[in-house]
Amino acid sequence: MAGYYNQARILDPVTFATVQVLPSIPGSVTSGQAGRTYPMEGASLLLPQHAPYTDPITVLICGGSNFGIALDNCVTIQPESANPTWVIERMVRPLLLHLMKVTD
Repeated sequence: MAGYYNQARILDPVTFATVQVLPSIPGSVTSGQAGRTYPMEGASLLLPQHAPYTDPITVLICGGSNFGIALDNCVTIQPESANPTWVIERMVRPLLLHLMKVTD
């Protein structure tokens, strides 16, 4: 079972109640327990949307660590899709990311 650092949920914006539990965020090819959130030091953001805003929302999470060893991948998910799944893409090298910025 994954720890809290790999859990993903959609929350009600008013009550903060869990609306949907998403699949556990994959860590690395060697350990599903590698973490993405503090204290594992990954970073996340929503990819930009453009008018007419009909594309699905996509969340990008990069970096993190496998208990002291930086991860070498990013993961994406479209949480509002009918069957959301995480997609892993390898980076050139392992990174701990504290801040990310997407520019168009």
